[in-house]
Amino acid sequence: MDYPLSLRSYQSLCNIEFMSEQDDINRQILEDNLWKVMVKLSLPGIFAMLLIGMNAFVDALFVGRLIGKDALAGISLAFPLTYITTGVASMLGIGSASILSRAIGSNDYEKQRLIFGNLTMMSLVASAIITIPSYFYAKELVGFMGGSGSVLDLGVTYYKVLVLGSFFSVYSISTSMIIRAEGKIKQSMIYTGVSMILNMILNPVFISTLGLGVKGAALATIISTTVYSSLNFSFFIGGKSSVNVETKSLKLAPSVIPEIFAIGLATLFMQVMTLIQQMLIFKSIATYGSDFDIAFMGATTRIFMLTIIPVFGLMQALQPVIGINFGANNIERVKSASKVFLLAGTIMIILLWLPMQFFPGYFLGSMLPEANFTGTDFNNFRIIMLVLPGFPLIMVGVTMYQAIGNAKMAGILTVARQFVLFIPAILIVPKFLGLNGIYLSMTGVDLIITLVVAIVMWREFDKFGKNLSQQPLEGDTQLEPAES
Repeated sequence: MDYPLSLRSYQSLCNIEFMSEQDDINRQILEDNLWKVMVKLSLPGIFAMLLIGMNAFVDALFVGRLIGKDALAGISLAFPLTYITTGVASMLGIGSASILSRAIGSNDYEKQRLIFGNLTMMSLVASAIITIPSYFYAKELVGFMGGSGSVLDLGVTYYKVLVLGSFFSVYSISTSMIIRAEGKIKQSMIYTGVSMILNMILNPVFISTLGLGVKGAALATIISTTVYSSLNFSFFIGGKSSVNVETKSLKLAPSVIPEIFAIGLATLFMQVMTLIQQMLIFKSIATYGSDFDIAFMGATTRIFMLTIIPVFGLMQALQPVIGINFGANNIERVKSASKVFLLAGTIMIILLWLPMQFFPGYFLGSMLPEANFTGTDFNNFRIIMLVLPGFPLIMVGVTMYQAIGNAKMAGILTVARQFVLFIPAILIVPKFLGLNGIYLSMTGVDLIITLVVAIVMWREFDKFGKNLSQQPLEGDTQLEPAES
């Protein structure tokens, strides 16, 4: 008599299937033509990141069109505060992903098993720390960004609702990163797509149909990230991951926590410094400009972020390619992959950048249809977008250092851009040039840091070439690849 498979037997069969799939992904990353690998891994990543970028863009689009410029100004002031949440999520996700991809490359199965459960518990703790003070001090935080009057009230309403969903934001972003660290970019894209499409559907329903205004935009985001988190959780618990996960593994793993912090800290610092950057920008605009200028900057920032999304999609694919090859001690391929992804990213950005230089009114008008833009507005828009072609170089540099576990250099690049250059520039230049000085400061800093990264990367590639037969790059948290 035939008996049905037990649940454990079924899960074992699933794990064999997914291990075979993971072996195939590893083989492709380690051996296939890099352009082919880039296309295969990047397309779903770019699509997923475009949906994420469209998510923020659509929030602003619906708020600007369905409510008005004061509402757009309000959420533009509140939105940078979410960089704290995304920074923590990215810190946990990138640190965990770097460890996981290198563990996959070096066949360290014990370390692989620790990652998901530890990340789940760290997300719970981190989101609690974020949510409580952010909710109760929402008015002070948004006010500190430069808001006042109705703009302040609308920003506070939006932010207080949004921050209640901090756990789902942290968990969805961070777990998505470790799914991609396995090389399963397509699976991550599907989950991201479901969430982002849901948000786009709910936004006009909550904002206009139900009359919830900016509160509705925040609620739509919370519901979509809740769905996103649930799908990511089911990926691991349901046996779809190549890493063996059990409910008893949902606990903190002290052995990997310090390395997660060390690798991911640069990303958290980058997000925190971006928050400070945005705060200084909006406070400067409030000093030298008007509420319209705040709305203009909010619209310009959203367009900029949407444009660089394809580069983030490429970096999603580059991280496991570098991490797995570095874990397997295939240093020459790490160098080649960085160059391939850099070239692809630069070409994509230039194709998106050129129309913005020629037709700025079309892009700005999509966000603020009732605004009467001046020639100065168009020039300021072009100034901000001027740095776009250099952005892929910055991202490849930071991604490479994080993927190989060199937290020191990733941190140096971040500090140089945000702290050493930007803060002095934004505090000093507008005093002499007024509102236009804000835009010139932003662009000048990014042009300088692009040059710095180019020099650093050139020296790093040279070092790779000289040390192919020796131990890989030294990093303060870098681990030697484990023996297979």
